[in-house]
Amino acid sequence: VFTASDLQTYIMGDLKNEPLSRGEAAVIITKAMGGEGEATKNTGVDLSYTDSTSIPRNILQYVQYVTDKGIMIGTDNEFRASDSVTRSQIAVMLSRVDEKCAYSFINGKLVGIDDEASTISVIVDDKTVEYPYSEDTMFTVQGDYVSMSSIPEKVEAVIQLSGDKAVSVDALSTEPEQTITGVFSSYTTADGIIKIVVKESTTASTSQTYTCIANVPITYKSSPASIRSLKSGDPVTLELANGRVQSIVSGEKIETVTGATVQAIDLDGDDVIMTISSANSAFDGQKYKVAGDVVVKKSNRASDFSNVYVGDKVNLTLRYGVITEINATSTYGSASGTIVSILIATQPEITIRVDGKEKTYQIPQDCAITVNQKEGSLYDFRVGDNVTVTTQSNAVTKIQTSTAVINTEGGVSGTVSAVNTSYGFISVQVEGSDIPYTVFKTANNTTVITSKGKTVDFKSISVGDTVTCTGTTTNGAFVATLIIVNQK
Repeated sequence: VFTASDLQTYIMGDLKNEPLSRGEAAVIITKAMGGEGEATKNTGVDLSYTDSTSIPRNILQYVQYVTDKGIMIGTDNEFRASDSVTRSQIAVMLSRVDEKCAYSFINGKLVGIDDEASTISVIVDDKTVEYPYSEDTMFTVQGDYVSMSSIPEKVEAVIQLSGDKAVSVDALSTEPEQTITGVFSSYTTADGIIKIVVKESTTASTSQTYTCIANVPITYKSSPASIRSLKSGDPVTLELANGRVQSIVSGEKIETVTGATVQAIDLDGDDVIMTISSANSAFDGQKYKVAGDVVVKKSNRASDFSNVYVGDKVNLTLRYGVITEINATSTYGSASGTIVSILIATQPEITIRVDGKEKTYQIPQDCAITVNQKEGSLYDFRVGDNVTVTTQSNAVTKIQTSTAVINTEGGVSGTVSAVNTSYGFISVQVEGSDIPYTVFKTANNTTVITSKGKTVDFKSISVGDTVTCTGTTTNGAFVATLIIVNQK
């Protein structure tokens, strides 16, 4: 609650033997409730106490705060800021603070802070939970106050909540959790503590020494072992927390993994990392670096890594914990549905609604895209387009669609064949065209009226209505500013 200057104000020197005034209590309670930022922003203080003119000006906003929160209510309509606080009054105030703030504490792994959304992300019981914070939230590392930007991520933390809002975040370590993979070189022991020396690869000239916790658990070839079981050149994975090795896992120089499934393929700097699931707990959920010269087969035929997709079944060869060979098998299929969203990024994705269910697919670089029987690109698609996709596991290798091409200079007129209020568009069947045309509305600038001039809601448009739409074409999409509807 207290800053260094607060200590000087309230409890240093002879002050520690002086009774606390009600005015001082109002300030301290406001700070304790995390309300100082809110209180000091309040420039319109309006107190109904009959002695409000005797309350020092520098604490008026704090008195207003504790009054509004029902923590301090005065006596006989007087606040009496200079009166001393009794023990019973403090007990009542603290009871009210506890009730109002609904404090609770959680322990979890701090994995992210979003300063734009003002939220923190914490893993609790294997689930990621977000909590909002404010400018009054206190951030500490092992009890020392720090700025929010100085809080390390991937560390254990204690989060104090008031309701669902974080009022304090205390990181229990200055060192983030890490996973180190490499090649075992050697070890030393002193006073029962192991220091393990690891190289990045068998050919690396430099090494790194890591200090282990006491009685560090060691697994070798999926069985409990001692550090003496490891041999120079064995691949090792070290889990670090608080700057110390929490566990050591080692295996053979060459390992095979059969019947696994690709869960994710990610970029980590210049490295490609594959996450797999497996019925073998030793490999399930593990992340492996993919060698730059990895040998790939697809259904036992020579291929390359670009043809390995999330969802593929794979047999892997690991050399020193790095994937050097992949034999992948895809599940082939096709689907027709409506585009819900398209993500254009380093790894593009498309979400399609098929029979009321949404499915997201990766879009490989060599995906064949056809629009109106001509070669197209992702930028030709719009939400609401009907598409047919050819799939391999969780990737689409071919996307085909037909979209209406109409001269919209004079607007779009026709019969409504579909209405999607969730994504804000209608499909209009224009006379002379076999393909419905998609007309979008904007959040605030689209007016919908009946033929009699009555303003109606976009949701009132129904299939079978005839409409006349005027607007503009932006990035290939017709956006209506006015929709005149003749309802059936």
